Amino acid sequence: MKKKVNKKQRKFCFLILEVIILALCLLYLNAKIKYENVFYTGTVINEFDCSKMTVDEARLALEDKKKNKIPIIFKGDEIYILDCSKIYKIKNLQQELENIKIEQNKKIIFHGEKYQINRFSFNKRKLKKELSSIKQMQKDYMEKKSNVVYSYDNKEKKFKTSCKDSYYLNMDYVMEKVINALENNNDSVLITKYNKPKTKKVDEFNSKISSSVTYKLPNGKEYVLDADILHLWFKDGDNYAYNEKKWNEQLEKFVSDDLKPLVETVGKTRKFKLTGKDEKISIEGGNYGYSLDVEAELKQLSTDLKNQKSVKRQPIYKTKESSLKNDGIGNSYVELDISRQKVWVYVDGNLRVETNCVTGCVARGNDTPTGIYFLTYKQKDAILKGANYRSHVNYWMPFNGNIGLHDATWRRTFGGDIYLTNGSHGCVNLPLYKAKEVYGLIDKTMPIIVYKSE
Repeated sequence: MKKKVNKKQRKFCFLILEVIILALCLLYLNAKIKYENVFYTGTVINEFDCSKMTVDEARLALEDKKKNKIPIIFKGDEIYILDCSKIYKIKNLQQELENIKIEQNKKIIFHGEKYQINRFSFNKRKLKKELSSIKQMQKDYMEKKSNVVYSYDNKEKKFKTSCKDSYYLNMDYVMEKVINALENNNDSVLITKYNKPKTKKVDEFNSKISSSVTYKLPNGKEYVLDADILHLWFKDGDNYAYNEKKWNEQLEKFVSDDLKPLVETVGKTRKFKLTGKDEKISIEGGNYGYSLDVEAELKQLSTDLKNQKSVKRQPIYKTKESSLKNDGIGNSYVELDISRQKVWVYVDGNLRVETNCVTGCVARGNDTPTGIYFLTYKQKDAILKGANYRSHVNYWMPFNGNIGLHDATWRRTFGGDIYLTNGSHGCVNLPLYKAKEVYGLIDKTMPIIVYKSE
């Protein structure tokens, strides 16, 4: 009896199971039929809910999402309305949507997923052309060069720029922003990335001031020409600007007005210890001393600055002092005291020649000029010519134009007061044998010091 009951129960359970399976099959079949031509619930394509839409309905909905116009917002809230119809490259969405539906129909579970497709694309060439025509993308509009302000950084010793009202936009960046906004169905395009104009001028400026010249001055000190001075040559009102003509003018001005006074010592007042007297006197005038060769220095300085290197050198001189000792006179020199009518020659501090002389005639106004001079040259067997004279000398040593030291064989006596009434035309007359000694010792490095002790 028990076995019969169990058999009936089993048959009933199988029947119930069959009914359930049949019901599920009917439900699945119904769902299959229901979703045969529509997207599954939960299907999102490009952030748009396409649940229960046919392929055609979804295509129309997605195409409708394509914006016809979109505002591009620039700096200062300037707006340009972009006509998108000019740049769209319409894409056939039908096939892509159908492919999604085919894949869905292969699935057992009737629930959709998220999909992303390119519902439209853009003709980048046309987009670039369109953007290029916008006022805000014009170079002259963006790069307001008049607003580029140059400043000099004393610490870094270089020019810098500030461009408060100037900027430029990168075309690729703007295009990317527009395309992203359209693809994501944004309401507008906000341009936020602006670049400062890269001006080559600041690099040119800095290359001009990258050099430095350190001058060794006659007084043993140094003078440095570097960016701290050079940058001032660009000064143009409140700003800086490079002008080749002005630069060259500043270069010439520096050599003539700044460097020259620092190095030239010609004619300066010097202290000198007199032979035979326990005193020093001040002597000025003459052509002895450092004399700048302006033309040669200008040429060299121009080259130094173009080479963009640091240079340490002496200025280029026409004439130079023979020594840094004894106030630039050194220990080898010719000393002439008009008052005492004496000439002394010192070599390395040692007295080598002492002689009487006759200088320019005071009564006739032919006074021998005082000062410190270079020997111009020396010559044997020279003919000295003047307005009313022609004289042969054996040893000729000019130092001030036509005035010089020489022998005077026509004189029998030297020294004393002869020069007052019967002196020379300005030259220093010496006994023959003394003139020979002086001639043998003197050279262009030895200054000739002419003074009056009384």
